[in-house]
Amino acid sequence: MFFRHADNYPYSFFCYTALYRWQSTRFSGMQMIIYMFFSVMQMLIFMAAYALNL
Repeated sequence: MFFRHADNYPYSFFCYTALYRWQSTRFSGMQMIIYMFFSVMQMLIFMAAYALNL
C-alpha cells in the first residue's frame, strides 16, 4: 500500500536494524524507549505523507 514510497523505506528500515543491533551493546533502556518512540513517529509521518499524496 504505502510502500510505494520505496525511496524512503529502505533507509528507515536500515536505520532500524542498525540501531537495533547497536542498542544490544550500548543503548540503555531509556534510550531504546526514546528510539522506539521516534521510529513510530517516523512511520506515522510516512503514512501521513502517503495519505496527503493520494
